[in-house]
Amino acid sequence: MFWLNFETKWGRFGLVFLLVIGFALRLFVAWQPVPVLLEKNLPDDSYYYFLIAKNTAQLGNVSVDGINQTNGFHPLWALFLIPIFGSSSMPNDLHIHLALTLGGLLDVIAIWAISQITKKLGKDESFAILAGCLYAFNPFVVLQATNGLETSLAMATLMLFWLRFLYWLEGRSTKWKDVGIGLLTGLVLLARSDNAFFLGFAFLTALLHLGVKEFIRRAVILGLVVIIVVGPWMIWGKISVGSWIQESGLAVPYAIRERFAAGGGSTFSDLLSEAFQNLLYKAFWLHGDPTGLPFIIGLVIWPLIILGLIKRWREEDSHQEKLLLIPFIFGCGAMILFHAGLRWYARPWYFVPTAALFSISFSILLLRRIQWNRLSFLLTALLMGYFTLSGYVLWGPGLYPWQRDMYASALWIRENIQSDEVVGSFNSGIYAYYSNHRVVNLDGVANHQAYQAIKDSNILKYLQENGITKLVDYDHAIRNEYALFMGPGYPADLEEIAVLGGDIQHPLGLLRAYDIHGAVVP
Repeated sequence: MFWLNFETKWGRFGLVFLLVIGFALRLFVAWQPVPVLLEKNLPDDSYYYFLIAKNTAQLGNVSVDGINQTNGFHPLWALFLIPIFGSSSMPNDLHIHLALTLGGLLDVIAIWAISQITKKLGKDESFAILAGCLYAFNPFVVLQATNGLETSLAMATLMLFWLRFLYWLEGRSTKWKDVGIGLLTGLVLLARSDNAFFLGFAFLTALLHLGVKEFIRRAVILGLVVIIVVGPWMIWGKISVGSWIQESGLAVPYAIRERFAAGGGSTFSDLLSEAFQNLLYKAFWLHGDPTGLPFIIGLVIWPLIILGLIKRWREEDSHQEKLLLIPFIFGCGAMILFHAGLRWYARPWYFVPTAALFSISFSILLLRRIQWNRLSFLLTALLMGYFTLSGYVLWGPGLYPWQRDMYASALWIRENIQSDEVVGSFNSGIYAYYSNHRVVNLDGVANHQAYQAIKDSNILKYLQENGITKLVDYDHAIRNEYALFMGPGYPADLEEIAVLGGDIQHPLGLLRAYDIHGAVVP
């Protein structure tokens, strides 16, 4: 397959063609009408970023609502968005399309880095394009790379880190190599803080590979650079909201655990049992999120990949592969354990690195075990067919079909609630962006004061004292998830004024609007 060799004209053309097609696919998604994207892959959380970027640039206030400061976001992506959303006092759907386009472009960097990593590990450029294809056309990846969140930026920085990490471990160390890997490490953390799992296993591997003395010598400069890059963000978070880490990672899991304790789960065995139930939740695995592959097929493919790698490493000298793939595998496993088993709050975009690991590992195994022949082409064709079919199935109902009612409710707020009234919601991003009202986040993900109100079990008091006169959300949020934390006056001080959507038979229930009695309006 000489035409796939990067060293030939056709090989270089093949890589460029892959990057162009991968970007075109992401552009196709990014420029779908936003009401469509709201159902397909654009979560409410992404609107927190859009509003934070806007308010930071225009008000000098790092907040979703223009008042309550928050560190509930990953800072590097917010910085990327400031030029887009800070340029207009009233951002619209065009700004969202531009943000998603930026996300798609950053994911192209991840595709390139995955190809380069596979080329370096396999020492056969033919399979580098295959690895890029398996990532570029994975519908799970495409939907998450254009979700408006930090996902694509986190993947770009993480894949560049893995690529440079291999070079950093090789040959003689220099000051500038240590500075470079330190800078990348800091950017990886600023892109997504839970990338710390990958970094931790990577540097543990480096310690074992280099030895204690050499590792410490290299780590001094590296560590100083990381502190310089990440330190200001952590210090700002501590000063502004009293937390060294993002409260977005703390607020919802806190509420989940408190509800669990209130339901009688207090012993260690109760916690362990609940952790296993969340970790082994059937729909979580059948949907395919933790495997990085749509639907159940990942449960079949991943055991074969792991067994294949173990067999290969026993039979052949694959030291370089072990240096990268073993910490990468452990990092993906730690992410699954942490989010599903400890936080009890897993979201699909957390697990996109697993898709990258699959692309590299599968390509390496195909290279070593099968080579390019009819069987390899058949397996590749089957995977591409599977990606096409699963992408069609995923696109149909979308990931968030209930958000169509949230969008309509935002327009209802704009038309039916006076402009000087303040609205509260546990999922406030869409309402805030489209209603032109001040909408306060109540689940604490992007509002430190609301998080404190949850911990004090006085959400209703917080609403009343801060002049929040309306509450809009689904039954599940108000009557189930946060009823325990509403405090005195609930539910008597909430008067339903409208049913805005939803389905009484759906787990979320109806979407309702309430008047809040006793609210002190300034």
